Amino acid sequence: MDRKLRIIDANFNRAREALRVIEDGLRFYYDRDENYVKSLKELRHKLSVGVEKNFGFSVLKKERDSGYDIGKDFDSREKETVRQVIERNFMRTGEALRTLEEYSKTTVPEASLLFHDLRFDLYEIEKEVILFLDRTGEKN
Repeated sequence: MDRKLRIIDANFNRAREALRVIEDGLRFYYDRDENYVKSLKELRHKLSVGVEKNFGFSVLKKERDSGYDIGKDFDSREKETVRQVIERNFMRTGEALRTLEEYSKTTVPEASLLFHDLRFDLYEIEKEVILFLDRTGEKN
């Protein structure tokens, strides 16, 4: 088992899933299906294309060991607002992209630049979305 690829697989999934959570909140809760959602979708697609190109989905899936992942049973059942869900998933995405950036240097160094660039693209989208959420004045 290549444990570095296992880290990359887990963080690719984490980033992709968190981006989808943000997209869905903006699209269905806030009725935003414009630039924010489009930008997030493009970022998610660039991430997927980059991971496929540099690592290969089947290669990563071979290294997956979800059944024995010690983190799978962690549960946080605190009540959150929709805004908090969106904010926390931006943080998750940024953390996952940073992890992808660092660990890709140990396997496919040229891929680290992609993750670096995606992370900074995310920061710009996050700023725009948070400013939008501030304008709504909604706390839930």
